[in-house]
Amino acid sequence: MLPNTQRYDLTYLWTKPPCVKPKYAEIDNNTIYDVIRKNPKFSKTLQLVEKARLKNILADYSNLIGYTMFITEDQNIPDSFMKEADLFTAETLLNSYLVVGVADRELLLSNGSSVYTPRKYKDENPILAIVPEGTSDIYINKVGKIIGEIRAVNGVVHVMDNIAQVVYIN
Repeated sequence: MLPNTQRYDLTYLWTKPPCVKPKYAEIDNNTIYDVIRKNPKFSKTLQLVEKARLKNILADYSNLIGYTMFITEDQNIPDSFMKEADLFTAETLLNSYLVVGVADRELLLSNGSSVYTPRKYKDENPILAIVPEGTSDIYINKVGKIIGEIRAVNGVVHVMDNIAQVVYIN
């Protein structure tokens, strides 16, 4: 359980598949939204982005600061979650894995284990990047291992082998 989770609870509903490092190409002149839209492995994430009304933010070329987004492939998102996901669920999940500013792999490794602030829900749900000593592995929120990185004109997308569903608790 993460610190400051009195309002949010990470529910580990999704299982980790065998870790195979896919080769993701760097897609130049595309926004984060374009990267997600053009890759068939992210069709569920695309549905969540559109449901959460984040398309304009992720498609913005003019953002000088950029974004870092942590996502997973479709195979790791259950169909049952997709059927039940409403606007609030999609918005909470995606904003909990979206950081203002660009943190590429090199930065994450050079900072070591660190806490990053998501775009929304800053106090309730920090993003923990954990780099085990002596490795070049990066784990996010103790659940997902980064298996790929895709650069975009307005930031970077980190592909993880798993993510935790963020559940709002009143």
